[in-house]
Amino acid sequence: MNNLIRQIIIESLRFGKSGEEASGPQAKELNWKIEAGSIWVVTGGSQAGRTLLLRVLAGLERPAGGKILISHGEGKPTERLHESGIGVAYLPPPGEETFTGTTVEEELLFYLESKNNLEEKLDSIKENFGFDFRSCLGRSVWELSESQRHCLLLISQALTLPSIWVCDQPLALLDSRRARAVAGFFRCEAKRGAAIIAALIEAEQVLDLAHKVLIIDERREVVYQGKTSSVPPDMAVRLGWNPGLYRAARLAGEGSDIKSLLDISAQKRE
Repeated sequence: MNNLIRQIIIESLRFGKSGEEASGPQAKELNWKIEAGSIWVVTGGSQAGRTLLLRVLAGLERPAGGKILISHGEGKPTERLHESGIGVAYLPPPGEETFTGTTVEEELLFYLESKNNLEEKLDSIKENFGFDFRSCLGRSVWELSESQRHCLLLISQALTLPSIWVCDQPLALLDSRRARAVAGFFRCEAKRGAAIIAALIEAEQVLDLAHKVLIIDERREVVYQGKTSSVPPDMAVRLGWNPGLYRAARLAGEGSDIKSLLDISAQKRE
């Protein structure tokens, strides 16, 4: 699918748990606009409900209230995401992936209409995350390492050219080289016009990847929403962000082409 969106409009969304808790203090209303071509990172406290929010956005959970509208083309925004023809790729947290095929090839083919264009589609994806999929098409998915399985799911869904990526900890459990490659892939997807929404915890990864951040506290209340480079310094300190990387992010601003902060950080460690 390549039906790119214009905007995701979230109105008065409550993503608390069902029942009594849905109307309690953990069910704050969220109003949010996600533009095509942007990379939003959801971060914050350990009980902020990041995973639940992403599952709601991907259509895997019903919200406790509010609306999620998709604006595309010239028509009115739609709430019927799965009937709209808009491609949504969902990456669960590492270790919670499910696979449709028993081999690497079967998994890749599930997302394609024909086996004939598998090679062509794989060629169109410039980044393989240090994993040569062609050399192990006949291997069982479960013979792969955890990070390889995570990248396989990423590549499989990339074959469909989704309009929206919803990713829970997409850089977790990856070594620094592979994490940089995945972050670079998402930047290319944003340039293609896809909307990227990712939940991240590690400060370096947030600062490197995000154009904008949604920061949620333990009460599931939004405490900041906007450009990463404009996060108040005192809030950055509370989040434990590295002061040097944070200053670099502020200097870079949104959409800068400066060298990846993860590259800089990796060089410091080496």
